[in-house]
Amino acid sequence: MVLLDCGVLRCILTGVMRTMGCIFKKSSASLVTNEYGIRESFRKISVRTVTADVIFVPGDGAEAKVVCHEKAEAKHRVAVEEDTLIIDGLSERKWYHNIGCRCKKAKVTIIIPKGEYHALNVKNTTGNVEIPGGFAFGNADISVTTGDISWRDSAVGDLDCKSTTGDVNLTDIQCDALIATGTTGDLKMRNVIAAGKMTIHRVCGHVEFEACDASEVSVRVTTGDVKGTLLSDKTFEAKSTTGKVEVPRSRPGGLCKVHTTTGRIDIDIQ
Repeated sequence: MVLLDCGVLRCILTGVMRTMGCIFKKSSASLVTNEYGIRESFRKISVRTVTADVIFVPGDGAEAKVVCHEKAEAKHRVAVEEDTLIIDGLSERKWYHNIGCRCKKAKVTIIIPKGEYHALNVKNTTGNVEIPGGFAFGNADISVTTGDISWRDSAVGDLDCKSTTGDVNLTDIQCDALIATGTTGDLKMRNVIAAGKMTIHRVCGHVEFEACDASEVSVRVTTGDVKGTLLSDKTFEAKSTTGKVEVPRSRPGGLCKVHTTTGRIDIDIQ
């Protein structure tokens, strides 16, 4: 049996992908722009897509609009059902629609009025998710297989962010509870405040946070550093199998539990 090292295997895979790009170049470029006006009211949002970036934009008017830059043969379904704005790019997609390397990136832009919504659910296979300020959600569940998540300046109840391969950036977020999990990629947070528990788990990637806090903090990283500042005293339980640990002296407060297998821990109270 012949074993290939990672470098050789990467070269082979790159060559295969380039060949596929030549074979499917014509079909992969067939992206069209479709605009869907939304006149019905809704309080929930559900998005499912395979290969498109999902971008939220705060609108000035009372009506919503969805603009899809998508493959002509695999359009998204856009509708309002049971008080939910549904954007579905999975139901009509066939297996052969996923073949090929795209020269142009598909994109779903969701333009909705600023304000409060009951729930947000986004499931994205390959693509980024961007949510700016101006929105508040009762609960939010964001799941990305390959892609980054960026969310800033929002209030939300329970927030669950899952990214298998990709970075997560959270800025100026107020929430009841936060769960942020991922396999490969970094997690960066700035001014993220959870009234309840903050749970973070990364297999391979760094965790960085600035001016963040929660009643209880739990961080578990297999390979990667944990570095950040909290806003209130904590009772610390910090351990690293391979890496230096620097945390403040424990004081009365919520529990802050940080474990890494390979990586440094450096936490301070701001």
